[in-house]
Parts: sequence; structure tokens; C-alpha cells
Amino acid sequence: MSALIELQGVTRRYGTDASAGVFDIDLEIHSGEYIVIVGASGAGKSTLLQLIGLLDVPDEGSYCYQGADMLTVSERERDKLRATSFGFVFQASHVLPHLSAHANAALGMVPNAVPLDERSQRAYRALQRLNIASRAQTPAGVLSGGERQRLAIVRALATGPAVVLADEPTGSLDSLNGERVLEDLESLHELGATVIIITHDEKVAERAHRTIRIVDGRIVEDTGPNPPSTRHTDEPVESGAEASSAMQPRPKNWHVRAADVVSEALTEVLLRRIRTGFLVLAFALGIGGLVTSVGLSQTAAVQITDQLDAAAFDEVRITLPEVAPDQLREQLVESRERTLQLPHLEYATASVQLPFGSTGVSRLQGDAEPPTTPLQLIAVDDSFFAANDLTLSQPHRVELFAASNIATVAVVGAEAQRALQLPSSGEDGTLVVGGHYVQVVDTFTTGDRRPGLDNAILVPLSLLSKLPSGQAELLIRTEPGYAAAIAEAAPLQLDAAEPGKYRVQTVADLRNLRFGVATDLDALVGIMAVTLLVLATVSASTSMYLSVLARSSEIALRRALGLSRSGVAARFLVEGVLIGAIGGALGALGGVVGVLLVSMAQGWETQISSWLVPLSMGIGVISGLTSAAVPAVIASRQPPSSAL
Repeated sequence: MSALIELQGVTRRYGTDASAGVFDIDLEIHSGEYIVIVGASGAGKSTLLQLIGLLDVPDEGSYCYQGADMLTVSERERDKLRATSFGFVFQASHVLPHLSAHANAALGMVPNAVPLDERSQRAYRALQRLNIASRAQTPAGVLSGGERQRLAIVRALATGPAVVLADEPTGSLDSLNGERVLEDLESLHELGATVIIITHDEKVAERAHRTIRIVDGRIVEDTGPNPPSTRHTDEPVESGAEASSAMQPRPKNWHVRAADVVSEALTEVLLRRIRTGFLVLAFALGIGGLVTSVGLSQTAAVQITDQLDAAAFDEVRITLPEVAPDQLREQLVESRERTLQLPHLEYATASVQLPFGSTGVSRLQGDAEPPTTPLQLIAVDDSFFAANDLTLSQPHRVELFAASNIATVAVVGAEAQRALQLPSSGEDGTLVVGGHYVQVVDTFTTGDRRPGLDNAILVPLSLLSKLPSGQAELLIRTEPGYAAAIAEAAPLQLDAAEPGKYRVQTVADLRNLRFGVATDLDALVGIMAVTLLVLATVSASTSMYLSVLARSSEIALRRALGLSRSGVAARFLVEGVLIGAIGGALGALGGVVGVLLVSMAQGWETQISSWLVPLSMGIGVISGLTSAAVPAVIASRQPPSSAL
């Protein structure tokens, strides 16, 4: 009869210790044998079991299973063989405590994508066969030690393996539970499985039909192949041909594989609530910061552009050349009249920004202290108010600025009124400006076009002859779209011979400026948000790497049960995607709420692009996937032999 398993000259060394491992192992194992491998601790028993169970590969020699050379097949093929032909029972049982006994029993069928209904039925039948079906829905973590070990046998039984490998299955049990576990293993043998038990207990060895003794990594005794004649081969068995056929890999059941991956990843996410909560929070903060930053950037950009639109798309400013103080008013009036001859104008106004410090503005009435707030003193004509969207409390006061013989009046902005401690009406206050008495006749309020004039004191151009010379300027408001043309024509209109002596400021290119402002703002907040997101991703990756370390036993168990490297990696990647998606959704929600709250506080009109929320969730998924990539690779490289 040909051997089921054949090892010739197999050697497996560990590290630099020449005595660690197994050496020159020649061994034949036939189908249906009941074998015990005995030896002292460190003799090499577990190493031999790992080699037989395809959990490890030898350094030297050959290993054939059912006549096929196991050293020439791929790792994926070895994974498939472990899933279909081998069942493992470890000393520590390695049941997953957060899963029910029934889910643990079905765990070995996951790598082969056995349909869920069939998987459930086979697992339940295995639980019934070992008389623990009453504990099917009990979490494995609350089972007794003996029950967990029996559950490990159920897990092996459910897959109908041809070979059952048990490493010290009774080593951590009391005598009663140890006896039950041995009876369970013997029942597997009676069902047709080849059973190989590692033990140092001579009483356990006495129950086997064949004993192999190892000393210092070498076989020193082998009672020889002896398939027992008492095996009940005529009994319908789960480990026969029917079971082997049922456990063959099913590559077309991709939906079952996908459901397993998502289900197990979701279970892990929900199970580890604290870790998941912190990871979700990290992603939510990063993505919420991104949404808030971009949303506020868009909202602020709209406010900026609205103000620029209101203030400047139709404006041209012309700085006039310096002249003697007694010629300044005449220059302004003449320049304004020339400018008004241009087409497509709405307003043309002349003003002079006076050096405030040299004019000695002070209160005449009362005991008020001189103002400490910086103020502006500007000489203006009557069209200055309309051109700059200033509103007088008493509009008829504009007429005082049109008269050429009135030089003793002023109007003030709200901030200037407070700084000068004027009455609330803004009237009946007398100021001294450059040694001349000026009566405050009204106050004005600013609009969006010139919010910076709140601290201004406005006096008529007729006062210029009594004050130091200042910077003269023409402000032109055009019909929309004509600012650039007027900016080119105005200097020629003012002096065709020397147009270059006029300095012209316009916002004809403000569209580019507006785009630049929005782009720069987006770049700034984008960098901040991306930095937060990178930190969140790194933190999540670190946490998931620590999770890999904490779950190394579970990962190795799954590998021992036949789950491929890609299957292990997929579970971590999906876990990262789920956490990232949840973090992305919460971050998007938090970011939108943040934008709304800030906008409401500032009185802005909220601007959030419709693509921002789905994009943020997509970023969450990508970030989660990225954070899980390295841990997934590390987990997939976990050697299945470490399960022992």
C-alpha cells in the first residue's frame, strides 16, 4: 500500500543552534493510522508536526503527499492542501473568543468559500457529533478549557480532513477533560481520519497504534506502520470521499469570499470599539478639517470677491502730480471736469488725503482728551459720498461740500465720532483742524465698498488752502466692464502731452487677482488639512500595526487553516476601508456643520461645493486603505507555523 505521507532525509534547522530542529527524518505514514509522536520538551516533535502539516518547509530532504512533491508546489497550493486535507488541534486550542462556538466550528471552511448554509450545517453536525451542540451560540471566550479544546476538535472535524494533527491536545487539561479530548480524537480516527498526536505523556502514547519517539531531533524508535483493522470504514463518515469533495476550493464562489472578508472585517471593527473609536476620530478630525478648510475657503473667497466686486470692478484711481498748495483745489476741479467728458462714467470725484499728524485735529468743546485712535483727514467734493457708497444721516448736507465758499464744516464716520467723543447725533461738535474751527454737521455710515472710512473726518475741498498739502486723487466709477478702457484713456484726457505723470490704479485684472486669492487661500488651508489627514493616516497605520501584533495568534491560525496571504491581507484592507469610510462620513458631517456655524457667526453666505462631501468620503476610504496597507502586508507574511 502506497504511503499517504512520505518524508525522506528531511532536515529543518533553527538559527545557529546545531541541535535545534529535526535531522535526517525518514518516515512513511499511511492513510487511517493512529500515530503518537513522543519525546521530551525540545526534542523536535512540534517541528516534525509543522513539516507534516505543511506549516513549514524543510531545509533538506523531500516530502510527498499522496505522491506529489510538496517542495515543488507553490505556497498557494500548500494553503489549499491545509484547507482541504489537514485539520489542526493545538495545545492552546486557539479558538477565537469573540466568536460563538458555532462560528469557530465553521472557521476552517472559510478558505474554501463553502456556502454559508452548507457551512452552518456541517459545523452544527460536528458540534452534535462531539456532544457540545448545546453551546453552539455561546461565545468561545466563556467556554471552559476542556470545552475550548473539544471545540478545536470540532473545528477540525467540520472540514472532514484526511489528516488530523494534534499538538499536546491534553497538555493544559485535567485528567477528566483530557480523557474526553482523547476519546474525541479517537472517534475522528474511527471515522477514517489519519490521526497524529504529539505528546510527552506515555499514557497517551499507549492508546495509539503506532509510536514514534524523537530524541534530539532524530527518530530513535518507530513501531512501524500498522493501520488498525478495527476502524469502521463502513460507517458514513464526514471525513470520507463525500466530505473531501465538499471541501474542495470553490473559486467561483467569489461572492461568498467577499461576504466573508467584509463580515469578518466588520466584526473586528465593531468588536474593538475603543480602538475603532480612536481611529474613526482620527480620520474624522483630518477629513473634517479638510472639509471645514475647503468650505470656509470657498465661503471666504466668495466674501472677498464680493467685496472686490463691490469696490473695484468698476473703479479707476488716478494719482495727480504734486502742485503748490494754493493750486491744489484748482487742479482737482479741472481734472475732474476733464475726466467727466469721458464716456461710460457713473461718477468722478476728487479728494486729498491730508497728513493727519500735521493738522492738529482736536476737540474745542468740553474737557475731552485728544483722540488716541488713528484717524484719517480727507478733503472731498460733493460726489465723493455717492462714489464711495457713503450714507449721510442728513443727505442734504452734501450740498455744503459743493459750495466753494464754505470751508468750516465736517462730517465724521462712526469710529471717528467715538474717538472724538462727539454727541451721538454727530452734530454740535466743534473741531480745530490745522488751527481752523470746523463744525461737525453730520455723521456717515460706510457700505461694503469703503468699510475702511469709518475712522475718517471729511472736510470740503475749499479748506485745502488753509491746510498742508496732501496726496490728490481722482476716483472714477465706470459702467461695468469699462474700467480697463477708462484707465487707458484718462491720462490722455488729462494731459495728452504728458500722460505718464499720472499714476493709474485699476482692477481690470481683478479676475486674475480673485482667482489668485482663492487659489492661495485654498492652498493654505489645503496644506493644513492634508497635514492633519497624513497625521491621522500615520496614527491609524500605527494602531493597525499594533493590532497585527495583538492578533498574531489569530492570523497564524487562519493561515494554518488554509487562508492565503491575500485572504489575510484583504481582511485588514477592508477593515481599514470600513474605518476610513466611517471616519470620512463623520468628518464630512462635522466639516459641513463647522462651515455652517462659522458662516452663521460671521454673517456669511455658506458656500459648500456639492462634490465636497462625496469627495471627503472617498478620501476617507483611500486614507483607510493607505493606513492598512503596511499592516496588511505584515499580517499576510505571518508564518502559519507560529500558530503552534
